Amino acid sequence: MSGLVARIARDLRTARHIPPAQLAHRMRFLALRRLYAVVPTAPIQSARRRARGARPRARLPRVPHIALDPSRGPRARARAADAAAGRFTHLGVVRDYGSAIDWRDPTVSPLWAYQMHYLGAVVDCALARRAGDAASILQSWNTAFGDRWDAVAWHPYPVSLRLVNVCHAASVLGSFAALGDDAVSFVATHARYLEEHLERDVRGNHLLENAVALVTAAHFIDGAADGRAALRLLRDVVAEQILPDGMHFELSPMYHAIVLTRLVLVGSVIDDALTSQVLLAAVETMTSRLAWLRCPDGGLPLLGDSVREFALPAGLLVDLGDMQSPGRSELAPSVRASAPEGLSAAPDAGLHILRDGPLWCILDAGAICPTYLPAHGQADTLSVEVWIDDACLVTDPGLHEYTGDERAWGRSSRAHSTITVDDRDASEVYGSFRVGGRETLESVDAGDDAVTATLRPWGIAARLTRRVSLPGDGVLRVEDQAAMPARSAARSRLHLHPDVEVVGGEGSRALDVRVRGREVTIRGEHPLTLEAGRCSRRFGEIQATQIVVMELARDATSLARGWMAVVPGKRITRGSPR
Repeated sequence: MSGLVARIARDLRTARHIPPAQLAHRMRFLALRRLYAVVPTAPIQSARRRARGARPRARLPRVPHIALDPSRGPRARARAADAAAGRFTHLGVVRDYGSAIDWRDPTVSPLWAYQMHYLGAVVDCALARRAGDAASILQSWNTAFGDRWDAVAWHPYPVSLRLVNVCHAASVLGSFAALGDDAVSFVATHARYLEEHLERDVRGNHLLENAVALVTAAHFIDGAADGRAALRLLRDVVAEQILPDGMHFELSPMYHAIVLTRLVLVGSVIDDALTSQVLLAAVETMTSRLAWLRCPDGGLPLLGDSVREFALPAGLLVDLGDMQSPGRSELAPSVRASAPEGLSAAPDAGLHILRDGPLWCILDAGAICPTYLPAHGQADTLSVEVWIDDACLVTDPGLHEYTGDERAWGRSSRAHSTITVDDRDASEVYGSFRVGGRETLESVDAGDDAVTATLRPWGIAARLTRRVSLPGDGVLRVEDQAAMPARSAARSRLHLHPDVEVVGGEGSRALDVRVRGREVTIRGEHPLTLEAGRCSRRFGEIQATQIVVMELARDATSLARGWMAVVPGKRITRGSPR
């Protein structure tokens, strides 16, 4: 019984942050799932009745193809050829179905199944001018689910992305007719279904995707959706979710890039002046912030739920964002600046970048998640990611999947380059998308070359302070302090990138490493040890890593203290002694 009581208490700690209206929407969502499992044809028939009379626009909107196929052809053609043969790759996992696509494959993860149900393959085939294959894949899905509800296939999130992808494929091919006789009815039915199943129980980027889908449907097909209501919803969610500093409020660089892509694409099809103005302002601030956020290699840091090579490349997306500006009609290299030398910040998101010559560091000193949306929260506050030139030295653990042991590891404080007390998580992260008890971020103070942040972890009588500074000569200094119970132990960690080679010094106060042709020394006030770690810098990828660990020592005031410094050394040239 004590275990049950503990679980209930944990769930209540999660629920206390959720507004009553949102909880009511969640109860409605769960009730409808039970109902539709009994009468699976009812919701589809209802949506189809309301979609009767829908007609495609005489001239379909055009979307920027480069946003659908950033490789400008080869990758889309390869994916299209695979899809036509029944072979699909998502999240690093390949399934070959041959002539009969298994839309209900029980061997794949929920996220993999979602990727299939988005019907991105239809867009790939359209871009490769394989209209017949695009129509065939669409018909295959429609045969399986066009008349019957399914918990995955008709979840509002895949419905939203699938609807948009079919519209984009029609735009590429010039008509819905190229996708088959039922394509218009397909989109209109999806839109009418979505209007009755908006994700107000989740909100966040899911509700934004719902709004984008309805606006897209209304601008491609007359009578497919209530266009005015969809535009109001889109304006509302954009106003809520884009912070004044330009970051998306879920505080994930990957989702920032995904949301920016959606806004660029939907902005290319709307004809409403007020909404265009709102989107243009949001795209402007998000684009500037994305340019600032880029790592030295041009990619994104892996803070929060982020991986590489899932969203559009950051550089291309910055260029696309610039293309939305008045007077710009062509894709051209952006002149937006990356983070400047010294210290700069996205204060609303709590992100700080420190740069000195070859050294680049980002510190996450922001909230764990939006108040009512714990899905992408990780126990990673006060974590850093560090680069030397274009080589990553200290990495975030990234994201392997949204379920299982790797999900739990990637959300834990131990997996991040932060401070822990007794190796416990600073916030109560559990399940795949839940946060119960939450840390309290007390203060964040930034100066010319240093930022200091203090938090109180949940469930631990402790107060943790981290100061990250640039003392000069391209050196990064991380100073940690912990006020905590007498028998507790505080540890600081730096999670090394898998490419980092440890040369020597384990157990000493100076650890020598090499990364991509550069020697680096990590110095510590106390002995530095190594523990085994792992990271997933791309979906489905697991790489072995090493984590530098330093236990803080108590001083005369009983505070545990310690510092580590990253000191870049010489470049290694061919033939240099090892």
